Amino acid sequence: MNRSLKRFRFFYTWICDYKVYFCIYFLRVVKRRNYITWYDKLLNKLFTWQFGAIALFAGVLAALPSGVTDGKLKVLPAKIEVEIPMKFGTHGIDISHHNGDIDWDQVSSYNAHHSAVKFCFVKSTEGTDHVDHRFEEHWAELRERNIVRGAYHFFNVKSDPRLQALNFLLQVKLESGDLPPVIDFENGVSGLRNKLKLAENIKIFIDLIEKHYGVKPIIYTNKYLYKEYIQDNYKDYPVWISQYNTSTLDGYHDDHLAFWQYSMRGKVEGINADVDFNVFLGEETDFQKLLLP
Repeated sequence: MNRSLKRFRFFYTWICDYKVYFCIYFLRVVKRRNYITWYDKLLNKLFTWQFGAIALFAGVLAALPSGVTDGKLKVLPAKIEVEIPMKFGTHGIDISHHNGDIDWDQVSSYNAHHSAVKFCFVKSTEGTDHVDHRFEEHWAELRERNIVRGAYHFFNVKSDPRLQALNFLLQVKLESGDLPPVIDFENGVSGLRNKLKLAENIKIFIDLIEKHYGVKPIIYTNKYLYKEYIQDNYKDYPVWISQYNTSTLDGYHDDHLAFWQYSMRGKVEGINADVDFNVFLGEETDFQKLLLP
């Protein structure tokens, strides 16, 4: 976030937090019109300066549009409390049963007002037999509200990749306008033999998913696993990277990255728990091309 934007948010929050105290102070000072002591005179001079500055700043706020932009995206409310990559315009979230009950009417309203949740990845399956018990509910709600949806499988490094692929295929029916399927790969192994076996299993899973849906799946991972398993082996596949507490992404092939999960502490109206925030690393036209025909 640039410095001017940080200053704007600081002063805006400061005024909102202290406006009550200024009102009380104003009433107190107005009663002291006789300027009986030097203390009263000093307070009135200080108040006059503060009031003038606040009035001027309030006028500037009133003249500004409802959101500060960089030409692509509005600044989101301060209560979100995360720094949002402003140079990209297509933002979204990912959810699972861990997010608890979701009021999709509120989420949709938030989406329409702030243009923040344009897509949502939903956990569908994990390992060989686990199915997220909220998947069908979330999947249907997203379609009904025209939020672009995607489904992901949490890959278990110790389970058979063929059975894992079957678990996903049996649960997820993709339609036109959906995002490609996602393999959530976030755990590694130790030892050369185990690493070679894991790399083989990842390829088996990805090949089966790609063959069934006719599209290259998205690979979700972190920086370490990306360099270890993905960077040199899946150059033509879109990558969804998780990396927090940074304003830039370094050490990746630029044409590799499609999505960036930049925070685990997002707030969205209608979802009580913290939400993972994501952004598509491209133009809106590129995002549309990624969707299933």
